[in-house]
Amino acid sequence: MSYQIEITRKIAATDGHLPSQFFGGTGCDRGLILVTGDRRPSFEEVSKYLEDEIVDFMLVNYDQETGEGDFLVVDGDAPESGTVYIFDDI
Repeated sequence: MSYQIEITRKIAATDGHLPSQFFGGTGCDRGLILVTGDRRPSFEEVSKYLEDEIVDFMLVNYDQETGEGDFLVVDGDAPESGTVYIFDDI
């Protein structure tokens, strides 16, 4: 079985040059995801997979029933809208 996670929206940081350590999240990108496939993976599975793909990634919310969620990239760039990650059963 294979599944896919699509980045449906990228929300750029308010100021990507300021470190969040000193300026509370101003350098953090956010993004929205949609998970599709034969079965919807758990929060932990989605988080683990994307942590391996995106540097300084944190899954914030994920609804297993709808496959929708959002994430944060600390002081880094989120993938562009439309990016799709395909993976096998995890």
